[in-house]
Amino acid sequence: MNDNRTIDPAQMRAVAQVQRWRDFSAHLGAYVVINLILLLIWALTGGGEFWPGVSLAAWGLGLSSQHFLNSFSPMTVDAAARELERHRSRHRD
Repeated sequence: MNDNRTIDPAQMRAVAQVQRWRDFSAHLGAYVVINLILLLIWALTGGGEFWPGVSLAAWGLGLSSQHFLNSFSPMTVDAAARELERHRSRHRD
């Protein structure tokens, strides 16, 4: 399928920004689920040294940097165009 529709720069920026937040939400969901599992394993095996803290801290640092970039870095037209092309290439038949 060849999609030749055009989107103006403001629309491209908006589409890319929405995708960035969707990606962040997916990463946040994975962070919560996996770290809850690690906490459950830690608790069920008697506690002891808090080894899930490594995952919580390291992954949390990555999530916070992703959130910071989503919140404070401007979405350029070029970046939005690349994101739109990436999205289109994933959904081609």
